[in-house]
Amino acid sequence: MGIDGLPHEGQIYVRQGILEASFEYPTGGKEAIETALAILNGDQVPKEITLASRVFTRENIDQGGEWLEQE
Repeated sequence: MGIDGLPHEGQIYVRQGILEASFEYPTGGKEAIETALAILNGDQVPKEITLASRVFTRENIDQGGEWLEQE
């Protein structure tokens, strides 16, 4: 297992069979900037923001991985 589903690292290792799966977790930088700008503009912002993540396995890597469900 890996947590760096980057195209040139984690995904390659999954394709090569070195890893069974690799997960991609977003950094949240874009969402943080957008939220900060909204606050500065006086807008209401959600109290909690959930970021989407993907898992890459040999079965789904050619389709771009599988998005994990958010609860």
